[in-house]
Amino acid sequence: MVHYSHNQFIGTDTLLILVGCFMFVTAPLYLVEIPELGCTAIVAGFVIGGIGFYKRYQARKQEEGGGSGPHKPS
Repeated sequence: MVHYSHNQFIGTDTLLILVGCFMFVTAPLYLVEIPELGCTAIVAGFVIGGIGFYKRYQARKQEEGGGSGPHKPS
């Protein structure tokens, strides 16, 4: 039996995390000749992955119904 989660499209947040991780890990291996470009690629991968994690956090916060205001007692 196929589950619904297997048929979902990979969201932009997951894609950003994967691209950022790929850049962060592979930049030092391929960009040894130009250290400035390697450092820039590492920082860019870290930033892109961070944006992906932030988007995922915001999406889950929206699903739970959490707002940014103060919590009201029940």
